[in-house]
Amino acid sequence: AQDVRLMQMDAERLGFGDASFDTVSISSSLHHLENIPQCVGEMKRVLKSGGHLIIRETHRDIQAEPQLTDMYIHHWVAEIDSALGYTHNRTFTRQELVDFVKGLGLSNVVFYDISNTDLDPMDEAAIKVNEEIIDRYIQHAAGLPDYKTLRQRGEELRQWHHEVGVQWEPELIVVGERRYLSIRCFWVVWCGEEGFAHEGGVATQGGPQSLEPTRLSRASVKVE
Repeated sequence: AQDVRLMQMDAERLGFGDASFDTVSISSSLHHLENIPQCVGEMKRVLKSGGHLIIRETHRDIQAEPQLTDMYIHHWVAEIDSALGYTHNRTFTRQELVDFVKGLGLSNVVFYDISNTDLDPMDEAAIKVNEEIIDRYIQHAAGLPDYKTLRQRGEELRQWHHEVGVQWEPELIVVGERRYLSIRCFWVVWCGEEGFAHEGGVATQGGPQSLEPTRLSRASVKVE
């Protein structure tokens, strides 16, 4: 098996050269980024032409009431994290994610929707996980000016949680390709008094070539 190396670095300034990777992915993290366009721009920069960019992100287009539990807790946690100085924004709408991806200039983009409405909303293990999250964040909020309000909301979420149950927020997975970077070129191959001019797009990174030869004579070519 190939070695796997874990590296920590600034997502806004990745320490890799241009076109270094065949695939670059990010999962459930866009709403944790301070400068999303810069970070995703770096992901595109280190991606080879024709390589795949994969984005997996939670969104708040809720499809069932138990999913509201996960969204409410998530946003409450984000508020506490933000008050503590961490970048943690509310989740996006699905359309916001789609619009953002469309602006990246990717090709062959495919969207996959994941929803967990078939899960048992009263699953004891899932409820226990959220109980632990609520307890932990009530402790995190202890030193904040709005602690009493945040704690009250946490207890209200706990009650809602036990009455409605929980299902994970829906997710959107996006797979797209970085477009081939093309240049225009023009050259002439001479055979005696006749030549063939070729003009076409030659894509970098081993992309496809398009050559359209045109017959011409020396008398028709002016060299400056």
